[in-house]
Amino acid sequence: GPWSRVVAAGQTLRIVDLEGNQAVDCVLHDAHDPVERYSADDITMILWGIGTYLGEAAGQNRMGDVIGHVTDIGRNWAKDNHDRGYQTRSFLPFHCDKTDAVALLCLHPSKSGGSSCIASSVAIHNEILARRPDLLESLYRPFYVDLRGEEMEGEKPYNIQPVFTWYKQRLFTRYGRKYIKTGQRFDDAPRLSPDDIAVVDMVHDFAASDKFRLDMEFQCGDIQILNNHAILHSRTEYEDWPEPERKRHLLRLLLFTPGFADMPEHYRTIYETARDWRDNPRLAAAAAPIAAE
Repeated sequence: GPWSRVVAAGQTLRIVDLEGNQAVDCVLHDAHDPVERYSADDITMILWGIGTYLGEAAGQNRMGDVIGHVTDIGRNWAKDNHDRGYQTRSFLPFHCDKTDAVALLCLHPSKSGGSSCIASSVAIHNEILARRPDLLESLYRPFYVDLRGEEMEGEKPYNIQPVFTWYKQRLFTRYGRKYIKTGQRFDDAPRLSPDDIAVVDMVHDFAASDKFRLDMEFQCGDIQILNNHAILHSRTEYEDWPEPERKRHLLRLLLFTPGFADMPEHYRTIYETARDWRDNPRLAAAAAPIAAE
């Protein structure tokens, strides 16, 4: 399409910051199966090196992981509020992560399924504005978003934030339908109205539609880098290989980037949480059965 380009081997991609607005919100790099040339430790260091050029690594969970392992370890996040979707092979609804950018590197693809799906949250915002401006206002109001038992010591078990924020000529997005809905398990969370539920679902429905969705099939060595403020991402359910050494396995970095150092105030709490995870690791949370969806 007119907004995508292929950079061939030997060419250089230069990403220019346009007065504080990123010129590229998604990059997919095909490294032609580096698993055949490098050890797992070397590949991890390559991804870490790329991350140091882009920004500061965040903690990804309360155990303090800065390099995340996106692979099925037998968890079931439909039954436990403390499980995380990336630890399963389940379908992951459209969402954005807790930092400015997310980088994924594929070590091993799945046997089948596991497509990475992305959509522009800016385009979705504008579609809702055109079709249902009466509902868009709800997405600018705060929701109580479940922290899945990974809040900082002494903090509330949820973060209060809107889906969309217009701040200094930038549109910021923070969306996770599942965590908005499981946030209803807390007694002090205001109840979602029918309009709230309708428009939160509308964001996901638009993201999943052919009009906005772009699908990618990860192969060994592929690197995907996304701007969380402008891109929503999802993953289809997948079938894994029976051999442990062939299981689907991606490495993940969550990054704070200099271009987004100035952010809306309500982002600071969740950013501080991600730094706290990194700097003060904790033991895994105890199981918490699902109480609301």
